[in-house]
Parts: sequence; structure tokens; C-alpha cells
Amino acid sequence: MSMQLRSSLTALANMDSYRTADLEAARYHIGQLFVPHQLDVAGSNQVLDVCIGRARVEGVSLVYHRHGARVRVRPKRLGDFFLLQIPIRGEAYIKLDNQVLCCNPKQAVMISPNLDVDMRFSAGCEQLIVRIEQCDLERHLQAQLGRCAGEPLEFTPAVSLGTPGAQQITALLQLVVASVFDGEGLCSSPIARKHLISLLLSGLINCLDHNYRNQLGGASLRPKPAYISKAEDYIQRSVREAIGPEDIAIAASVSTRALYAGFESVLNTTPMRYLKRLRLDLVRDALTKQGPQRVSVTRIAMEHGFQHLGHFCAAYRERFGESPHETRAASEGHSRRLSSNP
Repeated sequence: MSMQLRSSLTALANMDSYRTADLEAARYHIGQLFVPHQLDVAGSNQVLDVCIGRARVEGVSLVYHRHGARVRVRPKRLGDFFLLQIPIRGEAYIKLDNQVLCCNPKQAVMISPNLDVDMRFSAGCEQLIVRIEQCDLERHLQAQLGRCAGEPLEFTPAVSLGTPGAQQITALLQLVVASVFDGEGLCSSPIARKHLISLLLSGLINCLDHNYRNQLGGASLRPKPAYISKAEDYIQRSVREAIGPEDIAIAASVSTRALYAGFESVLNTTPMRYLKRLRLDLVRDALTKQGPQRVSVTRIAMEHGFQHLGHFCAAYRERFGESPHETRAASEGHSRRLSSNP
């Protein structure tokens, strides 16, 4: 990490600052910033000294974070955002599904939304944490691909900070952090803020490894075949109906075999996985935007084409890292907090 970025983080630590030595208070506050989690002090003679500073620029959160003690953190799946964790000092051992990474000032970690996470931090661990919304990052991916992304974006977790790509990312972060504290800098202009964050998101897509990296070459920018666009349009129009591969193939005027081959080569998915993901996204949107007329989860699922509740709940948890009932409860809790703090 550059000395300039390291020094800027001192100022970030004091921005919208929060400090506590209370374990329950720390769990609650950090859970509000990210996701609910289990936070435990590891070992005896440990003094918790949580310090958090945060700046938010165009949907991207930059967080200075330390616990001040050896701790273990077991969060829920992130669900709908990515976390880039860059240690400033100390180290952490982070288990993502079955992969264990040592995270230190030479190696950061990029956590994708659908991974199980278990983290152990040293007492001296300080981090810059960058929270990026999944929808924003995938929108930039699709713009660069020139087409819709069929499967969720997933990054290679280990990020070596010595590579040219990672150094470009830290340089962009240095620019963003420095601009936050310069009252007359880039972040003072709404247009400049948008361009700056757009550059950061494009940098993450182009400089870090992920499951679409090999498709970002010039060949992938060729226009989609017309039948793929027809199929996508039909799926989006018929998303609430009981449709199958044959219906989609007929609407696209191709054989079922050609349809599957096209979806695999162009969208990196199958027609039915594309349909299921679209339905799940619409269900989540409905659960988070309900008004006073509360509709049951079962009814919402069936209205969006899901006929088997057990299969729906399993697919929803796999996609978002939580049950549909947990999504609803979190949304209602957020609405209550907003109404009580006008």
C-alpha cells in the first residue's frame, strides 16, 4: 500500500467516526454497515477498541476499520454487495467457503456476495474496506461486455497488492479518499464524483481476476446474435408465466439445441438459469418494496413463476445468502428505523 493512501486513511478514521469498547455495541454498529454477524474476542487479556470511520461516494463506501483486539468474525453472506478488504497493518486469516487466505499489507481479499465467510483478525489489524454494490459493479461489467451477464460476477478472492492491476486500484482509491477531504476537489462536483466512481468500478472489472475476465477481449464486444436478444426479450415479457426451453426457442426462431449453445457461449448460462435468476431478482425487489398491503412470501413466489416453495427458498438462499423471510424482516426493520428518524 502506498504511503499516500496510508496517510489519507488517518483522516478517514476520523470521518463519521465511531468508537466503542462494548462488544454488543460493536456487533450492532458493524452489522448496520455491512451484514449481521457474530463477533467474538479471541483469547484472554484482550481489550476491544473498535474504531470505524466512513465516507460514502456515489454508492461506494470507504471504511477505515479496526477491532483493537484479536477477534473472530462470522458474518452472514453479503447477499448483494462486494467487499474489498485491504489491510493497512496486521493480518487476518479469512476462510471463504473452503479456501483460507492470509490477508496482510501485501495481499488483499475480494469477497463476493454468495460466499460463506469466517474471519480471524490480529490485534493490530487495521483495514481499508471498500463496499461496492453488486448491481453497480455488474452494470459496469455488462457495459464492457456489450451484453447481459448470465451468471453472477465472482472475483478471485486473493488480490496480490504487488501486481500492476492492484497498484492501479490502490492509486484510484487514493484519489477517491484524497478527494473526499478536499472541499474543492473532484468530490465537490456531482458529475466528477460519478466519473470518478465509474473509473473505480471499471478498474475493478479490468484489473482484478473474475469469472468474466477472459471475455473482456475485443471478440466479446461483438453484437449479440439477434436470436439471443429475442430470447431475452421473450423471457423478460413472460417471466411470470410457466415457460420452458421449447417456448423460448420457438420465440427466438431457433432450435432448442442452438438456443442452449448460444446462451452458454454468449451469456455464460442456460436459458432456464437466466429465467430463474431474473425471477429471484424480481421476488427480492418485491419483498424489499412492499407497502402496507403485506403479501405472503408464498404468494409473491408463485406470482413470479415458482411453484415449489422448498425449491424456491433453497434457490433464494443460494442467490442472496439469506431466506426470503429474512429479506422481508430486514427491509421492514429498515423502514421502521427511517420512520422513527425523520
